[in-house]
Amino acid sequence: MQNIKEKNDSQSWAQHASLKELRLAAQLEKDPSRQAVYLSLYNHALQQAQKQIIQRKKFVR
Repeated sequence: MQNIKEKNDSQSWAQHASLKELRLAAQLEKDPSRQAVYLSLYNHALQQAQKQIIQRKKFVR
């Protein structure tokens, strides 16, 4: 039961973490599988931020 609570806490943290926090978590994680998860979360968050910037009317390509 504690693992489920820990997993939910981790998911909640990841949803509200900044790009800097996700990148740092990926760098500091020693477990390769968890590091891959943090890295994919970072890449997804970065992609979403880039999409928002590109959609701005003042954005010049």
